[in-house]
Amino acid sequence: MERGCEADVAARARIRVTGIVQGVGFRPTVWRLAERLGLTGEVHNDGQGVSILLYPAAAAEGFVAALTQALPPLAHIESVTSQLEAGGEAPTAFTIAPSGAGRVATQIAPDAALCPACRAEIRDPAQPRYRYPFTNCTHCGPRFSILRRLPYDRAATSMADFPLCPTCLAQYGAPADRRFHAQPIACPDCGPVLRLYQGVGPQRQAEAALQAAIAWLADGQTLAVKGLGGYQLCCDASDAEAVAQLRRIKRRPRKPLAVMFADEAMLAPYCRVTPRQLALLAGATAPILLLPAGERVLPEILAPGLSRIGAMLPPTPLHQLLLDGLARPLVVTSGNLAGEPPSLDEASAFSQLGRGCSLLWHGRAIVRRLDDSVAQWRPGGVQWLRRARGLAPAPIALPAGFATAAGVLALGGDIKSAPCWLRGGAAYLAPHQGDLASLETQRRWHQLIDDMGALLALTPTYLVHDAHPGYFSRQLARHWPQLPRLAVAHHHAHLAAALVDQGQPLTAAPQLGWVLDGSGYGDETLLPSQTPVSHKLWGGELLLGDYRQARRLWGLPPMPLIGGELALREPGRLACAVLSRWLPDTPQPEAWRPWRRQLAAGVNVPESSGAGRWFDAAAALLGLAPAQLDYEAEAAMGLQAAAERAWQQASPMRRRQWRRRPAPTEAKALWAALLAGQAAGRPAGELAWQFHHDLAAYLAHQTAPWLTPGARVLLTGGCLQNGLFARRLVAALRCLGARPFVPSLVPVNDGGLALGQAVIGWARQQADGRLGEGL
Repeated sequence: MERGCEADVAARARIRVTGIVQGVGFRPTVWRLAERLGLTGEVHNDGQGVSILLYPAAAAEGFVAALTQALPPLAHIESVTSQLEAGGEAPTAFTIAPSGAGRVATQIAPDAALCPACRAEIRDPAQPRYRYPFTNCTHCGPRFSILRRLPYDRAATSMADFPLCPTCLAQYGAPADRRFHAQPIACPDCGPVLRLYQGVGPQRQAEAALQAAIAWLADGQTLAVKGLGGYQLCCDASDAEAVAQLRRIKRRPRKPLAVMFADEAMLAPYCRVTPRQLALLAGATAPILLLPAGERVLPEILAPGLSRIGAMLPPTPLHQLLLDGLARPLVVTSGNLAGEPPSLDEASAFSQLGRGCSLLWHGRAIVRRLDDSVAQWRPGGVQWLRRARGLAPAPIALPAGFATAAGVLALGGDIKSAPCWLRGGAAYLAPHQGDLASLETQRRWHQLIDDMGALLALTPTYLVHDAHPGYFSRQLARHWPQLPRLAVAHHHAHLAAALVDQGQPLTAAPQLGWVLDGSGYGDETLLPSQTPVSHKLWGGELLLGDYRQARRLWGLPPMPLIGGELALREPGRLACAVLSRWLPDTPQPEAWRPWRRQLAAGVNVPESSGAGRWFDAAAALLGLAPAQLDYEAEAAMGLQAAAERAWQQASPMRRRQWRRRPAPTEAKALWAALLAGQAAGRPAGELAWQFHHDLAAYLAHQTAPWLTPGARVLLTGGCLQNGLFARRLVAALRCLGARPFVPSLVPVNDGGLALGQAVIGWARQQADGRLGEGL
């Protein structure tokens, strides 16, 4: 602890606590601890976090030690300082004082999923909040999604619209109650009221609305539900016709849909889940977790061609009550039409969704959008694929050397957009915002940046953005014409985010890293002068870099994109390109003749080294991809699913044979082996597994010349979301004596891009004292 004046003249200790300490029951915990220890003084929130005045001062050290062992579930302490100071007469009690003001530097607790105590309460007929859909306490409920300003008090949230009734007010002021100073507290007498709109007839309210909504779902209909961070579309997940109707409303033919289960008993037959995975699902984050399918089969239309289910448990009392009433799993997906952001308010929901489904809504305003976080399990633990509800905006601690990092706003990319700020040696990665191609998403993106900047006092002094001249995020940077800007190479940003994830210090030596994604702008600043590369679309690059600089050592041989952007949606064009470039004597379907002519003419056939295009081409060659893709990575996910099913069905001897395949040393050999297997009549799933293995072995072979004994190799980019491919690449590199690392805390996809941009921008500014000249 820091100490101020001498202990012999001090009458009290002033203790300052920073971190996630507001809206999580921290002040009540301080109060109860002081009462137990017989101490007096006060505690209050302010812009910095929590301030404590403690009498007598001599008890401060023991008090702080006890406090760190008694934290409420959602709290996280970043720092504690204690200063001894002279004071007047000691008070006779310990009190919770009104919140103060001051410069904002505190952290905000993310929204937290329904806790066990509140779940039991809404299921208990003897409790006043029995079946009340907005039940919460200091350990669960809305936080970031309802917060308008700091310090975090009820008056600063959208719950200010609901004055507390005498019963709730008594609980709010009772230190022994778990709702002591719980800001979103509510009950049927004073809180939000559930309403159901079905297009005709009077609106139903409260329990009648809930019962009618459950009956609507049981009848195979689609329901739009106002969730924590936006509207969601729901239907009976066991009813294929109901799922088909939801897909028509959402205009999403095949993209996989998340499934929500009431509890472990409902989940277990449908998904294979371990105790650790179940603990994650049932925790405060309550993410969508990708799990292998179990013995009981859900309709194929939920995730066509895939073998994993995006499973989740109820994050709110409202979801829990719907599931309890329906007694069947629910599809729960974002309440929006394809290409648009989810509705946040009633006007938008009625406009987008009102004609196709009933709306279950309430009067508690959603201050800011929050999608569900998404994760998958890999050896060693969880890998986050999307950071949103339950995670954002909790800060990410930066490694050594970044303690003073501040003032940077990084804008991220155009897909899976999530801007990032640096302040106080921490990174604040915004919740997932989606695709910036939509004008409405762009508007909300600007609004989010202004909102979080004001909320957390995140004032940027310079901007960092992707080097791609055509990115929306780069063009939108003109919104801040007064700030200097730096363009950062897409794949260097991926590498830097992986360095942060692994905890590498600012002074870390340059490290090898594979950045494997679908596409990113090929920045010539990463190229040694003697090795020019003509193609601008990268995505299969071996880099050597640190936080300041990187250079490209090798890249996948480029593949022609016949038709440009069309090739990203029609994988047959990529299969045609593979055969034309590497196996030109192979017969091709007559339907591909126009594509071959276009390739020969060189009209609109940009080249790409993106690894994602290799997966798409393999899926098309093996007949595992649709003619037209419905969503990003659909072909690659189908290829992975087919490979995993083949592996599960193969005998131990067969698996050993597959793993012992010799590594291809050139692209032509990889593709030739795939076609040879097809000609021999081998199953598509087996060849899909072979492709994953061979591509990993091929990349490891290309890494070998750059390896030193025990060298660390970072593996990042969207292709590393493919767990099978990640495991094969890790295994291949380990065989060469390398130490491979795949990020887990930060998404390997473009959702982590802004973090990498931010640390590069700050590191270069420290080295150069200036940024680039702007756009």
